[in-house]
Amino acid sequence: MELGGFNPMIILDDVDMEYAVRTATFGSFFHQGQICLNTRRIIIQRKIYDEFLRKFVARPRPCRQAILWTRRPSSVPHHAGRVKLIDDRVKQALASGARAHTGANYEGQIYFPRF
Repeated sequence: MELGGFNPMIILDDVDMEYAVRTATFGSFFHQGQICLNTRRIIIQRKIYDEFLRKFVARPRPCRQAILWTRRPSSVPHHAGRVKLIDDRVKQALASGARAHTGANYEGQIYFPRF
């Protein structure tokens, strides 16, 4: 039975940071986040938050370069209407006080990873 998932990942301050970043990235982007096993929320101790965020945000940047270089997306291209819907929702979140550390943009039918 598919129950869906909003699976949290909890990261404590004694973590191997590189492993945590790799695991969080994999969990967040595995099958473009469209399966019940994906990581939807990352709960992290405050004192390691900045280091984790800096490394986590930097990790998917090579994916964007590969997408643009090969023109082969690592995720399924979205229908143009879907890209507009995603972009509108991201803009609404930003207008409501959310911060985009990366992404929040698209090219053609590819909406890039955003945090």
